[in-house]
Amino acid sequence: MLVVGPLVGGLLVQRSTWRWCFYINLPFCAGGLILVHFFVRFQTKRSSLREKLLRVDWIGGFLFISGLTSFLMGTSWAGVQFPWSSFRTIVPIAAGAGGVLLSLVWERYGARRPPTRGPTTLPNEMLAQLETWRVASYPMPRQQGQAQTTLLAAAVVQYPQIQPDP
Repeated sequence: MLVVGPLVGGLLVQRSTWRWCFYINLPFCAGGLILVHFFVRFQTKRSSLREKLLRVDWIGGFLFISGLTSFLMGTSWAGVQFPWSSFRTIVPIAAGAGGVLLSLVWERYGARRPPTRGPTTLPNEMLAQLETWRVASYPMPRQQGQAQTTLLAAAVVQYPQIQPDP
């Protein structure tokens, strides 16, 4: 299978403005919004607003959202506003990682209604998504910074490394 996303993205960023990285998704979103109306059918049981609010896992949601927010704040501050070794970077990252892990423990042992996918597959899916993000997004800016070159050239250099195995 051919991977052209990095090449198209590099070309788009190099030859136009960053706004087009977002504009290019609008036709796909509009098509998806229209198709969902025709193909997705949900059968939900009727319940009151109170019953719906009681079904929400407020503790798990709070733990996961606050943990992930703290982790992302620490990683976005690191190397930009504060050095990586600063406590202002390390504390949010550690607290965020702890909050996300605590949310997984809560979903496994404390939640009244665990996630639909099950407690054993949830961490595996999260790790797979994190690995996909790391592989797809990290190498090109790193390559660009090391070679002092454009994003398009970095995508071309990186392209053979991100092709799936036959």
